[in-house]
Amino acid sequence: MNPNTAHRAYPNSAKLKTAGGIVRALDSIHPKLATVVVNRLFFMPFSKQPSAAERRMLDEAEHLSMLFREKNLGAYAWGSGPTVLVIHGWASNAGSLQHVVGPLVQAGFRVVALDAPAHGGSPGRMTDAVEYGQPLMPQS
Repeated sequence: MNPNTAHRAYPNSAKLKTAGGIVRALDSIHPKLATVVVNRLFFMPFSKQPSAAERRMLDEAEHLSMLFREKNLGAYAWGSGPTVLVIHGWASNAGSLQHVVGPLVQAGFRVVALDAPAHGGSPGRMTDAVEYGQPLMPQS
């Protein structure tokens, strides 16, 4: 990948560039407020919406929900057989897993994909790495 265009690979680079410009301007006039804004932005994943192809795949899935902290997280399932749980990366959604869902289903698995808190079809605007992983942990 060309280092001059690497920033374009991030799905919301325009939003982040705008946010960065605002924070830099704010920092020059009110550094403490800029710090508050940066800390808040750090916990916002700027989750991208599914593409048309991803949306089609999600529409074909069995739609599930998972109760987590009194909110229903979006989840999707395809196929039958032993269950494989897959999860997308930060600032993404379950639809981004389309390249692994098909081969796993064809191999005889039931694939379940979860939209992490504040991502894709799950509610919320802010999350962090700890909360992101908690829905995947066994409940006691």
